[in-house]
Amino acid sequence: MKTEEFGLYLRNLRISNDLSIRQLSERSGVSNAYLSHVENGKRNVPSPDILRRLAEQLDVPYNEIMEKAGYIYINEAKEIDGGGTNGIINHTLECLFEAFLNLGLSERDLRTLLWPSRKDSDYNTKDPFKQPYTAREKIFKITPPYIKQSWVDKLALAINKISNKNDIALVPERADLTHDNADDLLLDNINRLSLVSKPQNIEFKKDNFYLITVEDISVVSSRIQPGDKLLIKVQTESFAPGNIVLASYNGKSILRKISFSDKDEIILLSDDLNEPSILLEGSGCSILGKVIQVIFTLD
Repeated sequence: MKTEEFGLYLRNLRISNDLSIRQLSERSGVSNAYLSHVENGKRNVPSPDILRRLAEQLDVPYNEIMEKAGYIYINEAKEIDGGGTNGIINHTLECLFEAFLNLGLSERDLRTLLWPSRKDSDYNTKDPFKQPYTAREKIFKITPPYIKQSWVDKLALAINKISNKNDIALVPERADLTHDNADDLLLDNINRLSLVSKPQNIEFKKDNFYLITVEDISVVSSRIQPGDKLLIKVQTESFAPGNIVLASYNGKSILRKISFSDKDEIILLSDDLNEPSILLEGSGCSILGKVIQVIFTLD
């Protein structure tokens, strides 16, 4: 649905409930200026979270307003298995699963987005995606309703962001940085999928990029601090002096700056005086990727 059409739909809902914009704002907690812009078609359709709050105040089913906003498609001829709220959620998830995959994303992406590694709980033993992806009825049956509701929100947000903004992409975020080569990007080592802005002037292929979280002070002079996230491009050659790379050395991942010797040999430098320079050739060190983007944390 176009933004103008959704705005008119929302306006009619509000009027039919005998509410002013200010009253709807006060009851839903959504800014009245924002609501006014949405009704006038000057803003994109609201996020799933805002739609949920509006649906509660406008006496409209959540799945209906989600469909009007374009997040899901409901086939009226199809009976919703199970009926009631749970049946609606299951059907909504089916629609969102398909929409997610239709964006060119994979079943692996779907599983990682919805069920990241949870080392601090017993959820791993109950992982619904240990079932074959095609066994959706079984997946829905063993998954608690509150988890499935969170899936609706995650999927709708991701689909909305990616489909409406060409500069947004989902990339995997590494949970464990202990690996030996650039191919060791296994599902077990991925913590979650994160939305990031695509780097400009670089050909972006999702499978060639991933995020890591900085854990040391190896490159602090480049304003990269512990806790920041880095977008890494899988790359093992063609570097320039000053490039920052992720490398594997003595069984762990390290961040270093690229330099060259008089013989054009690659040298890896650290800002930490306790860390020696590494002459790449013959050191057993291997470069895994190049830092493309820094996502800063604010304390």
